[in-house]
Amino acid sequence: MEELRTLLRESVVTSLAIGFALSAVIPLGIVPLTGFIKRGKRSINWHLEIKDRPDNYAFVVTRTIVMSGAATGVFLQIAAKSDHILWSLTDATPATLIKTFAGCFLLRDFFSYWSHRFFHSKLLYKRFHAEHHAISQTHDNYDGYYIDFYETAIAAFLAYLPAFLMHQVHVIAVIIFQVFAAFFVFSMNHCGRDVQIAFNWFGYAKKPLVLYASQYHDDHHVYRRGNYAELLPILDTIFGTEIVIKNRQPLPAQKLWKKAQKVRTALRVAAAFSSAGDQGRVNRPNFLQKAYDSIRRSSIIESIHLLCEEDDACHSQLERCKDKEKDKDSDMKVRKD
Repeated sequence: MEELRTLLRESVVTSLAIGFALSAVIPLGIVPLTGFIKRGKRSINWHLEIKDRPDNYAFVVTRTIVMSGAATGVFLQIAAKSDHILWSLTDATPATLIKTFAGCFLLRDFFSYWSHRFFHSKLLYKRFHAEHHAISQTHDNYDGYYIDFYETAIAAFLAYLPAFLMHQVHVIAVIIFQVFAAFFVFSMNHCGRDVQIAFNWFGYAKKPLVLYASQYHDDHHVYRRGNYAELLPILDTIFGTEIVIKNRQPLPAQKLWKKAQKVRTALRVAAAFSSAGDQGRVNRPNFLQKAYDSIRRSSIIESIHLLCEEDDACHSQLERCKDKEKDKDSDMKVRKD
């Protein structure tokens, strides 16, 4: 690692080359993993009915990934010259790695909360952040990377800023955190499926402890205000921007998904009885399967409390979808007449 540090310190081209190589983790690792995890998960938005994509979608997504690689290269170049950033493998102790990861996690989400909230203000929303919300229903694995140029630059700066604000951080933990953040913030938060990570206390608690839920950020895209935090929902609770939905009505996409799940379940049951032979025996799920099912079925209730003055364009996407449905119905009536 020290030899690599010396090489990076002396060559900017090498730093950028390694940064671009690390950015390849997004299309080669993060995106395929997201697609695998969300398979079989329930839809949480309207994307089964509305699949709109901006004309410059591929260009903007590619630009964001390239800029993330450039930002990583710049970080490696500066980190190689910084004395407080550790590179030696002997310094990569569990305490140092955990401290670095936790510090980057907390500081990065705190900075991102306020920058995200500021991008929804009347001053910046239409000029910068409206491009990200041009996708009315996020569901593709690359939707999170559809971001404005300047917003991408600011996001990259804030992502690596915590590493320079803490004392004695290790470069390995910083890079691992960046991959972790890219996976959850840009991919899982915009996958359009009900993905949760929860701990059910081995079945002894009435309500499981939800550590992550993609529904939280999806609500932000539906209402276009509130739920500004990306990894720590408690920030929205503290600053009064959390979205609370007391009665969450099922969307058309969810109704179609529910029907598909019933057909899928019926086919599985028929296959189980068929494989059991004349006795009609069905294989009983083991302990691990029961634990997985309990985690998968766990849910969380998000909330809304709007205290910041967002741009007027940050209206409810749900109402916009309803208006589209009304327009379709009216067109059908006119055609019949």
